[in-house]
This record gives sequence, C-alpha cells and structure tokens, in this order.
Amino acid sequence: FTEFLKSIRYERRREYKKINEIENLCVKIENNEKKFINIYKNLIPAIGKLAFDTHVKLIKNAILNNYARINFMYDDKKLISATLFYYFKDQSYYAFSAIDRHYKKNFSCTAFLILEQINFAFKNNISTLDFLGVNSPNRADFKESFGGSLTSFHELVFKKK
Repeated sequence: FTEFLKSIRYERRREYKKINEIENLCVKIENNEKKFINIYKNLIPAIGKLAFDTHVKLIKNAILNNYARINFMYDDKKLISATLFYYFKDQSYYAFSAIDRHYKKNFSCTAFLILEQINFAFKNNISTLDFLGVNSPNRADFKESFGGSLTSFHELVFKKK
C-alpha cells in the first residue's frame, strides 16, 4: 500500500497525510445500514428520490449478503463521511459515498475513506478494484487521481414498444 500511495496523484497523498495528522478524526468499520442510509440521505436533492430508493435496496441487499464493507469517518463523535464498497471473492467495487453537507474542510474525507478501502483491499489480496464508471469529466478526474485508468464499456437499453 505504501508503494501504491507513491503512485497516485499528489492531492490524494496530501489529503491522506493531512487527515492522518488530525487527532480528532477517526475511521471506524461498521456495517451499520441505518447509519449509512442516514448520511446518504444528504444526496437526495442531487440524485432524486427514485435513485435514492433504488440505492437503499442495493445497500440493504449487500449488507444482508455480507458483500458490503462500510467505513465511517468521525470528527470527535460526529459522523461526517462514509463509503460503501462491495467485496466479492478477489474483487472490490466502489459503490457509494456520502458526506455531511454541513462539514466543510480543506480536504476530501471521501478520498481518505476510499484510500482506507484500497488499503484493506491490499491487505486482503483483492486483485481488482472497480470504481464503477464515471458520468462526468470531474468524476473521471477524481477517480483517475487514485491511479486507475478508464475502461470503456457498453450498455444496451431495450425499450418496450
């Protein structure tokens, strides 16, 4: 993991180091469905109620079937951010992340939590980590900053007549 950190974009390394130096921030691994959904609700204005409800079904199913790993970041005892990754055999998938919309600092809590998930993947011999696509240039830049590369995929949509 240490060698991997050297290969990613400077901003991510800086954020990782900065958060590690802040004493009142801590990360806990808890597959707590209610807690994750509660912070994830902050995204309803951006993604809409239908997408949120669909995501909640995926989250519940992943937790029920032991495919989910959720990490939470706290500032003292206040929950400020979380990520949920799916793990299946030797593969990992970045599924969801959320942040308290009132928590603003000069670093990315989400980036740190993603790096914590990547560290877990290294320690557990996970061979593939998939960020599950991008839908905007900014999201592509963020995801590529972790050292990955974009791979094209195609989706077929069939419409009923």
